[in-house]
Formats: sequence, structure tokens, C-alpha cells
Amino acid sequence: MVRLVSISFLFLWFFFVDSALAQDKIQAYFSYCTFYNPEKGPYIETYLSVNGSSAVYKKNEKGMYQSKIEVTYLFKQAEEIKQFDKYTLLSPENADSSSPKTNFLDQQRIAIPNGKYILEIKIRDEYSENAAFTGTQEISINYDSTKMAMSSIQLVSDYKPNSSGGIFNKSGIDVIPNVVDYYPDEVSKLKFYTEIYNSHKLQSEKYLVKYYLSDFQTKLPIPEFTGFVRQTAAPVNVVLREFNIAKLGTGNYYIVVEARNKENVLMTYQSTFFQRTNLAVDTLPLDLSKVDVSHTFAEAYKSRDTLKEILRSMRPIAHENERTFIDNSASRKSDSELETLQKYFYSFWVNRNTLDPEQEWRKYELEVKKVNDAFSTSIKRGYETDRGRVYLQYGPPNTRVEIPSEPVSYPYEIWQYLKVGRQNNGRFVFYSEDLVTNDFVLLHSTVFGEPNNERWDMQLQRRTTPQYNLDQTQPAGSVGSRARMYFNDPR
Repeated sequence: MVRLVSISFLFLWFFFVDSALAQDKIQAYFSYCTFYNPEKGPYIETYLSVNGSSAVYKKNEKGMYQSKIEVTYLFKQAEEIKQFDKYTLLSPENADSSSPKTNFLDQQRIAIPNGKYILEIKIRDEYSENAAFTGTQEISINYDSTKMAMSSIQLVSDYKPNSSGGIFNKSGIDVIPNVVDYYPDEVSKLKFYTEIYNSHKLQSEKYLVKYYLSDFQTKLPIPEFTGFVRQTAAPVNVVLREFNIAKLGTGNYYIVVEARNKENVLMTYQSTFFQRTNLAVDTLPLDLSKVDVSHTFAEAYKSRDTLKEILRSMRPIAHENERTFIDNSASRKSDSELETLQKYFYSFWVNRNTLDPEQEWRKYELEVKKVNDAFSTSIKRGYETDRGRVYLQYGPPNTRVEIPSEPVSYPYEIWQYLKVGRQNNGRFVFYSEDLVTNDFVLLHSTVFGEPNNERWDMQLQRRTTPQYNLDQTQPAGSVGSRARMYFNDPR
């Protein structure tokens, strides 16, 4: 599932940011997937989930309380509208204005040719005086009718057979979308749906589908969350599967689906990002009793201090429970035994690459050296700084703007990532109030889970801009500062 627009609590992938802080504005989540119909061509499915309690309700002609949301989708190429859809979304009816308001879900299917588009979305509460929210996102659709292909992976909240059709029906199944890609503690099932096209054009009647969860950092499969299913070649094959994620710890992951022919050659694949929180697993004590480091690369490390520093350098890519161990056992003052540190070091990399954990460590070790060389200060190693942590966690930025001096701003850097998971155009703003130490602090980011500060450029210009008006989000006059320009258009 391609994700995710939020107009609610935080900037969850790309736009409608300003509405996040306004309690009187509509709150909704949007996502989409692309599919292909062999007879009619490509189409996009849009999914919109509205927080019922955030909408304004009025009596309808039946005397029932109901909200009306105007939704517009525009698909543009070079400012030319190639396709559009505009409709009114009605909430469930309520007999009483004070009764609890349920959330309501909408799905649309819009036929659209292959190509690259700017999708512009407008959402307006027809009973509210607030202006419509507008956001844009680049999308790409590319289905070749002559080759094996796969649709987007749709995250699913529920499904059931239904031969009578309906708005959520695909291939005789009602598939209810899960619009958000976040799975909290109380959710133990991860369900997903995808379609595979044109497998009948293979020179074989059977092929294999492999589906698995992979670590966000390494992209490697997690053995405990891997499955296989054999498919019979057809114009359209459906893959509807689920994982029990009760034992999946907190972290960022991908769902990956691969189609392989009888020679095990990869024919097509798709992946989609999701995030998991699972405190029950995170707080379980680590069992290192069965870990044997004899004749492994970990055994070669004989210094407790060296191993503790290595473990601290691994913190930027560690999961929550791993960070807890590192914080407790690898601090400079900890008295952890050498064997415990060796076992943890080894198990950390085995969990990321079962076949060759040493290779995985060596690759990461090179990245740590890079950030130490670039970002170390007089009192911090590079991996301990904000820039070093972001680099190790997300990789090198696609664009890095470095401004060492401006008349009204502290020194700052703006990093842009074209993709972070399934989020497009992730940006980070770092700044330094100290011109000597090279320690740039993370001030603001558009990436989900990172600090989000809508007053970031006010703080960047704090030495020349009054800070007393907490409702003011941008400096009244920014002559001499190009920060906002670089943020909107990194170069």
C-alpha cells in the first residue's frame, strides 16, 4: 500500500501538516494502492478514513444528524488535469447530536493510464467554516500487459468471501482496507492483499509465491515471518495472507511478496512499509544463554571497553528492546562481563543476517567510520550526534544543504531523503548555536517518529526574532535567510 497522507495528529507521511495541531479541524487518513484489470487497464484505489468525532454534524432531511465531507482527487501532468473524481462522503446517521460519532471509511476506484502524475487531494467539511485541506503527492503507474507484474500490497483490517460484489469487493472477497500502516500492541494479526498479473504467459503452469517480513534497515527476511504458497498460472492470481505478529517487537519493517518461476528466478515482487509497537516483547529479558561465540568474529573482540563502544555505535539501528540492553549494559560505567557483550554483539548481527552476520557488521562498521570522521565533536563520537544517528538510521541523504553562515540564522543543514520507508520527501533540519563544536542538533523533521517542530525557522532565527508569540510559526520578515526556500526545495 502506498502511504500515507494524514490530516490528523502528526505528519504521518506527506501533507496536511498544519491541521495536525488544530483540534477543531477534520481528522482523516488517506492512502492508495494501484491495480490492473486485464480487460480495462490500470486503476487506483483510494482509501479515506475519517475520524467521526472531528466532523461537524447537522440534521438531514430525515431529521438525523449527519456530516458531509467533500472530497476531490485531481491527477495532473505538467499542470494539465488528466483524471479527476469529486464526490460527497456522508457519515453514518445519528439520532442524537450528543451520541458517540463513529469513524467512517470510503474507497474509490479510478481508472487511469500508465504514467507519472501529481495527485492533488482536497478535503473539505461542508458544515465547517474551515478552508479545504489540499495536499499533493507524486505517483507512478506502470503495468506492462506483456509481462508478469504485481499490484501494490494492500494492508487489510478484515476480509470475508462475498459473491454479491460491493465497494470493497475484489475477486469475490470483501477486502476492508487498513488505511494506516501502524500496528500497536493490541493488534496481533497483520493481513495483506496483492494481485499477480500475467503469470499465464510463463512457460509453466505453476509458480511459487514467497512472502515475508523484512527488517527496515537490512532488508533481509525474518525467518520466523516467512511463508510460501504455490499458484496456478492465470491472468490474475490473488495473494491474501496474514501473519501472527504477537511476538514481533517494536520497529520498522517491510512486507515483501515475491513471485518465482520453477527455476527459482525472481519474476516480480512488491514491498510495503509498516511500523510496529509491541511493549510486551520489548520488555522481555534477553536470553543469551544459548548463544555460542566460539570460532566467530565476535570472539576476536577481547576488550570490554571496545565492545561497549561498538554496541553504543549500533544503537541508531537497534530496536526498542535492543536499545534498552545497550543503554544498560554498554554504558561507559556499566560492569557487564566480556562474554555477555560478545554474545549480544554476535546475536545482534545474526538477527540481521543469519547466513553472514560478520559481513553485515563489516558493512555497518564502515558507515560508523564515515559518521565519526564527518560529525564527531570534542566530546561526542559521530554516531552519538543527531546527524550521525540520522545518517546511520536512514542512510546518506539524497540532498544535503549546508549553510555555515547567514545574517539572521544560526548555522544549519537541511537533509532530504526522496524515500524513507513508504514516505516520500523526508526532510531534516539541523542547527548549531555553537560555532565551535560541530554539534548540529536536530530541530525539525517531516519523517514520522522524528521531532516535528512547526516553529523550526523561528527557533533557527532566535537571535534576531522575538519568540513571545507562541502562535507565530514563521518569522514575520526573513530577509537574509534562505532556510524556508531550501526546506521546500532542497538543492
